[in-house]
Amino acid sequence: MSKTVMKYGEEEFDFLLIGIVSTFRDFRICREVNKSLSISLVRGDDYSILDTKRNEELTFPFFDYVTEYEDQYCIIGNRSENGVLIPERKQIDYFLVIKPGATPIEINNISADLKKSHLIQAVFNIDPNELRSRQNLLF
Repeated sequence: MSKTVMKYGEEEFDFLLIGIVSTFRDFRICREVNKSLSISLVRGDDYSILDTKRNEELTFPFFDYVTEYEDQYCIIGNRSENGVLIPERKQIDYFLVIKPGATPIEINNISADLKKSHLIQAVFNIDPNELRSRQNLLF
């Protein structure tokens, strides 16, 4: 039987990605990100993916906010009870996904604002095209 391999184009990963390391719970981190970036992230339905190795569904906490200029900010937890969203970045607790709309967004300014928080231990700018499991971030 032949295999079908899906290849994702570069244009599908045209979002900014920031990794956040923190020992605090998701709602506390979202409140801190809201305060730091002057946005209003709101809890949405859990984000689900299928773990093909164990053939089970993994769910992760998901928070979302869309600005009036259609910039979308999302926070996704990297850990669930049964696995990790991005296995090659296990040290990351949360991912901040930013899909720019009509306004240009400077990722370094956002990272600098997040680093000022006492709840956040570390912040990493990540190129999603360098991640093997980047397709897990498509929603």
